[in-house]
Amino acid sequence: MKKTNLTESVISSRLQAIYTKQDFLVLVKKILVIALFLFLVFRYIFTFHVVVGDSMSPNVKNSDLTVIYKMDQKYRQGDVVLISKNDISYIVRVIGMPGDTILFNEKGEVILNNEKYEEDYIFEKTYADNNTNTYPLKLNSNEYFLLGDNRTTSKDSRDFGVVSIDEIKGKVIYVFRNREI
Repeated sequence: MKKTNLTESVISSRLQAIYTKQDFLVLVKKILVIALFLFLVFRYIFTFHVVVGDSMSPNVKNSDLTVIYKMDQKYRQGDVVLISKNDISYIVRVIGMPGDTILFNEKGEVILNNEKYEEDYIFEKTYADNNTNTYPLKLNSNEYFLLGDNRTTSKDSRDFGVVSIDEIKGKVIYVFRNREI
């Protein structure tokens, strides 16, 4: 009788070890599936970008963390986007769309397709600061004209020219504000 109980005890402990190993393998598989899913989501659909500089201040500030949606290819005027120009990333706002005509008047206003472009988020005048573009500027079928909200310090299409659709990396969908203590 003792031998039977000892055998049952050994079998029971071995079965428990097997179940523990199986449970562990199931857990590892679940973690790998979740990690693969998150990798794919953040590789092809979303990304994060830390803002450097005050080009979009006060709406998006230096060191804010932005969530970028990478799948959208239908940008509209007013969208805030992440671009890569000359291997440098910028957060800027879409002002001119393909086919639009852009110029700046002597009052410091953006003129889009012969009408004043209304921007209630801008607190300073906008001038064509340099000789990168010739105004009026007519955008081609895949070109966008982008401006930062802080027009006096922003690096934007007035500095580096128009941007092609391939240089737009995605649309900013959320901003996590950096709250310094």
